[in-house]
Amino acid sequence: MVHHRINAIPTRIRMARGQDLPRICRSGCLVPESANHVSMGCVRTHPNRIKRHDCVRDITAKWLEQDGYRVLKEPSFTILTPGTNRANGRWRPDILAIKGKDGFIFDGQVGMTWISKMMTKWKSTS
Repeated sequence: MVHHRINAIPTRIRMARGQDLPRICRSGCLVPESANHVSMGCVRTHPNRIKRHDCVRDITAKWLEQDGYRVLKEPSFTILTPGTNRANGRWRPDILAIKGKDGFIFDGQVGMTWISKMMTKWKSTS
């Protein structure tokens, strides 16, 4: 994490500064290998991005449960075409939280800048 924040990951773009070296991603993505690409878009790091996303979802679900919400993780909904009753796909938000007559849907995205603070807080509360 520290390496990313100071842009010190040894990516091809960073290592090729001032030199005539290849800059395309080593995983075969056919895009320049930048810190942003490696952390947020590369097929090689996809499993870790999914784990990070699921961890944040689980932390959020735990906080909601502690606050008295009934939490459903990744419920599946059928999407109907307006004016007809034909199915037009499925939607799986991250969290459906219900408390009394109120319900909330959370479908989050995880960026790189705040994850370390959340992980630190999670480790101190678990």
